[in-house]
Amino acid sequence: MLHRAAVASLLAIATVHGAALAAAPVADYSVQFNNLFDAAAHPELGLVNANVTPDGLQTHGFYNDQGIPSQITLDASSILPSAGDYTIDLNFGGVAVTRWSVKLLDFANRTQDIGLYIDNHNINFYDYQGGSNMGSSPLIQDDTPFSVTFSRSSATNLVVGYINGVQQFSFLDNLGLAVFDPRQFYIFTDDVATPGSGGDAYESRAGVIKGINIYKTALSSSDVGSLHGVGLVPEPETWALILSGLLTCAFVGQRRRG
Repeated sequence: MLHRAAVASLLAIATVHGAALAAAPVADYSVQFNNLFDAAAHPELGLVNANVTPDGLQTHGFYNDQGIPSQITLDASSILPSAGDYTIDLNFGGVAVTRWSVKLLDFANRTQDIGLYIDNHNINFYDYQGGSNMGSSPLIQDDTPFSVTFSRSSATNLVVGYINGVQQFSFLDNLGLAVFDPRQFYIFTDDVATPGSGGDAYESRAGVIKGINIYKTALSSSDVGSLHGVGLVPEPETWALILSGLLTCAFVGQRRRG
């Protein structure tokens, strides 16, 4: 009986663990942003005033010696079947200034003030009509590592924003404002239509990007939490201890029956 219980527990753990690993990105640049990065091998990524360093992709923002705002463009036309159904996971090594507006994702080819921003130490989806969806906790601090995950479902129009795997807001995107042009998708790049900017894209800030992961579907909140270690999913070392304990129980049960 004990042996069967142990086997059942093993199968249950394997099932849960497999489910946590089921979602895989269609594009993963997390291992690319180091001093071995080969820009020629990734023509879908465009980098302007941004340098790949051993610590990650360093962007210099608008306020820099060159006077050229940083731009990161991604041609996702061969990656995503639908630019309205996706999850984008951004891993930052830090951003210089997080109390003011910093544009993380642009959805209108830089022609309108629409997109996902850092605003007062949190994330905010803002549209040019003055609508905003913002988290309530100051989770993002200057020059401190954090992650931002942003998803949209084409089936429900539901948009969800997360920081470090924890949901900050959600809303129904019935106007399609979070649908982007997959041929011209901007990451950590400001538009040129910000009121008062004079076209100088001052909401482009210096920062370090450690990784960009793109998924072709809207991940669930539990999936996003698992990506960032949120919830009850054990670490690999814990899995090993659990499996070892169950195998020991199964072995002892077999010996007792013998």
